[in-house]
Amino acid sequence: YMSCRSTRRVDLLHPNIPTCHVLNRTQDIVSSAMSYLLAASTVIALIALAVISPAACDAQEVPPGMDLGDIDSEMLEGFRPPPATPPVPPSAVVQSAIDTCGEVIDAHLHESLFFPTSDSLVAEMDRASVSRGVLLAVYGAKPSPFSDDPNTSVQQFSEDSGGRVYGLVSLNTTGSNWTKDRDAELDRLATSLEMPAVVGAKLAPPHTCLELGSETMRDI
Repeated sequence: YMSCRSTRRVDLLHPNIPTCHVLNRTQDIVSSAMSYLLAASTVIALIALAVISPAACDAQEVPPGMDLGDIDSEMLEGFRPPPATPPVPPSAVVQSAIDTCGEVIDAHLHESLFFPTSDSLVAEMDRASVSRGVLLAVYGAKPSPFSDDPNTSVQQFSEDSGGRVYGLVSLNTTGSNWTKDRDAELDRLATSLEMPAVVGAKLAPPHTCLELGSETMRDI
């Protein structure tokens, strides 16, 4: 930069090309290389998603003789809702967001043993200076340890929140025979989307064995 702006010295390897041109050309090459690298990474990620998602679903299958209830009990053993704590003043960063945007919205909430009721979830939102939240239903290869039906649970949480929580419902695409399950699952989704306080659908291809280019996805 200093060579270009002040001395305009000539590069020793290229006597007829000012250094600033060499530097600019180098920047162009680096910029192009980074663009190609980003494009290649994106393509690789998409290929990986298409290839790995089915394998991840296979890996979630429960071995013979193993009980899902036992797995969930062991996994969740010792987890208890935290004690109620009073709201704390927002940090400078959070207060800046509130001043700029008017509120803080948490767009990715899930059911949890830490917050077994809508009241406990809203209390935690208050403590974190979150004004509203979006609660996501997920039907995975394993049954939910939190409720018999995630859509119904999400709807109940949302209704009980007094307008603080909104729901995204889903459907179960983890079965081995979509042709058989199709009508029931699409009806589950359509019916749930009509529930009060539900604002949309949640699809999670890696967790729900939903390949983006599949017939199942086209049906949805």
